[in-house]
Amino acid sequence: MDIPRRDATEQYLSRMRRRLDIVCDVDLGEIVKDHHLVLRGLERAPQGAMLHYELIPGVGFSEWNERGPESFQWMVYARDDVGTTYTDYNSGAYGHSAGAAAHGVRDIGGTIPAEARILELRFEPPSANPATGVPRSVVVDLLNRRLQVAE
Repeated sequence: MDIPRRDATEQYLSRMRRRLDIVCDVDLGEIVKDHHLVLRGLERAPQGAMLHYELIPGVGFSEWNERGPESFQWMVYARDDVGTTYTDYNSGAYGHSAGAAAHGVRDIGGTIPAEARILELRFEPPSANPATGVPRSVVVDLLNRRLQVAE
């Protein structure tokens, strides 16, 4: 799949007057059945780090209601090289859109300390709809602001 431009994410960031500290376009594949999860970047906000993503194609209310929210509840777990404790609440927000892409944010569970150099994000597909053959983690080089998929 060709990764589309990050229009949904850019529109959200502009509207909310926020910015990404680390920008990327990483396709994690079909974490959610029939929808690719594309990571768009990491925001290191003072209240906690937020992962920005897009589901491609987007998920509108009718599909969300038809399949049930549990079909879209993928999980992300964080850990870093300095032993920070991150919660696993997996809170966030998602903009329902049946268009080409829909933007979402996911709280990674805490603030990334300034001394951290490496952040690993491990992903799990929805238990109601497990995916196969999808990369399960991403390593974020915080110093060089790059992501690498760990398959």
